[in-house]
Amino acid sequence: MLNLVLLLIFLLCVAALWFQGLWSNVVTLINVLLAAMLALNYFEPVAKQLEGLEPSLVYLWDFIALWGLFALSLGLLRVVTSMLSRTRVAFNFWVETVGRSLTAIWIAWLFVGFICVTIHTAPLGPHPLGFQRTPKSGTFLGMAPDRHWLGFMQSRSRGALSRPETDAAKLSPLEQDKNAAVRIFDPESRFILKYYHRRVQFADEPDYQVSR
Repeated sequence: MLNLVLLLIFLLCVAALWFQGLWSNVVTLINVLLAAMLALNYFEPVAKQLEGLEPSLVYLWDFIALWGLFALSLGLLRVVTSMLSRTRVAFNFWVETVGRSLTAIWIAWLFVGFICVTIHTAPLGPHPLGFQRTPKSGTFLGMAPDRHWLGFMQSRSRGALSRPETDAAKLSPLEQDKNAAVRIFDPESRFILKYYHRRVQFADEPDYQVSR
């Protein structure tokens, strides 16, 4: 069931974006990519702060932080790029047609992948609407766009999006990262497994709110 919903979202995104044209899609692609990267890079500290304000909603904060940061970042980036790019660049017919098609598919793929990542963190059961029968199952018709996002973020957190970290407990335990004094995103690739067990725990809770 969830695969059908995700496929519908994917197709609707492609259709809507196709009519926006190549230039608009290039700008949107950059905005969506940056917004999702920022959300995934900073949702954990934001969720931790929110949990400190209301610990009973511990199962909800990661999901809210992800979508809140994504929406805020995308909105701000859209405003800035709209101000900087007031005139569309014109392309010849074939460049425009092929380009708008490819970028529409690319943006839709990124967005559906981000949705899949956020579903892992959502306060739902282990397999909501057939989502991921096992932690090793591929989401979205087996194509696993969420794993692509997580792998990409892990690689970028070792480079362009690296954050200095002085707390040894938060550094990567891997031998290959022993000289990296940065906070690496999911260094042991346990994101999916961690949130799977978290959803299993949530399924045993009587309510969204947890007594503290």
